[in-house]
Amino acid sequence: EFAPYPGSSKGAWDKIPIGLGTEGEVLWDVSKAPMSLITGTTGGGKSTIQRNIIFHCIQHSDRWRFLGIDVKRVELSPYVKYDPVVMGIATNVADGVEIIRYANEEMMNRYTEMEARGVNHFKDLPEVPYALMVMVDETYMFLAQSPAKSSDEVKEENELKGEASKAIGDIARLGRAAGVHLVLATQ
Repeated sequence: EFAPYPGSSKGAWDKIPIGLGTEGEVLWDVSKAPMSLITGTTGGGKSTIQRNIIFHCIQHSDRWRFLGIDVKRVELSPYVKYDPVVMGIATNVADGVEIIRYANEEMMNRYTEMEARGVNHFKDLPEVPYALMVMVDETYMFLAQSPAKSSDEVKEENELKGEASKAIGDIARLGRAAGVHLVLATQ
């Protein structure tokens, strides 16, 4: 059963409601914890948390843009219709790497502009860009190296996965100040 989205467009754009706890609403404050790892068993609520994050981005379309990677083609694909907030959902490794490249390049471009303007955070730029939320569903499936085979196709895919892994690491280390946030989900 789908749990209702607990948030509203009236809440703070950078405090994402992810559920209800014993003391009320549970918020993910992306300004304090810019990256998130969602794990758990089947039926443990991963999809609900993902949905809440996406709906929050959609409701705060003046502040967020969303990119998703869903190589299993189950969780994120239905949200592609929420253009322009949802900029794209990749359903294969090659397209997923393109999304990660884009997010990484956007982050580095913001750092270049911040350095040129002498500021330390994207919110201090004269024209504040959208915060960017990148969500990878079934992260292991997206990043795991395929068994070594002589096939050129497998080698190429493994190279792409290695590039994606490095770029995700860069975003995890540097994304906060540039307003690039990352959610990795896996069982």
